[in-house]
Amino acid sequence: MDQYFTAFAGAPLSWSSATGHAAAGAALASYTVFDEIHLLNPENGLQLLFAVLKLRNRWNLPTTVMTATLPNSVINSLEIKCGLVKIEASEKEEIETAGETSV
Repeated sequence: MDQYFTAFAGAPLSWSSATGHAAAGAALASYTVFDEIHLLNPENGLQLLFAVLKLRNRWNLPTTVMTATLPNSVINSLEIKCGLVKIEASEKEEIETAGETSV
């Protein structure tokens, strides 16, 4: 996720400043899936993710956040503050989210 966050800011870690705009464009123009977000540091990693999700939602960029072990309080915050929609799935369900932002 570090690479995504720096690309989103237009300053990718492993790219020169002359080509950094390409990574930023890719981060902004693609369907983005954030997986295993429960591994982020709660003090700053989740805060940064919330900020990015708010912007992506404001700009109507398709986004999915996936996790198996987040407390309900964090999930509720993602729904309220970031405009995400919670979808719970079991092993037998298949979910289609035609361009919808989801948690």
